Amino acid sequence: MTMATATVHWGKPIWVAAGGAELPMVYMASALSVALSGPGRYSLDRLLRLRLPWSLVVLATSATAMGIALGLTQPTLPLPAPASQEQPSAQEKTATA
Repeated sequence: MTMATATVHWGKPIWVAAGGAELPMVYMASALSVALSGPGRYSLDRLLRLRLPWSLVVLATSATAMGIALGLTQPTLPLPAPASQEQPSAQEKTATA
């Protein structure tokens, strides 16, 4: 959602009706609150007795941050021009055949 917010919604008003980043911000806040709350009393982590090593969590977080930074610093490619929607007339079809 950070990439979507920075590339698509940057410079627009915050409200989603104006093309802003309101919805991605809600998604990011929800994901952050779930991530920071950790596994609860009734979670699969507790049931299966799973624990991630702290070094793996730091490595994954660092890799994600570097990927976001790399994506934000890359230049964007221009969009291709839309193809013409005009249909050839019947005379043009027979003239080329």
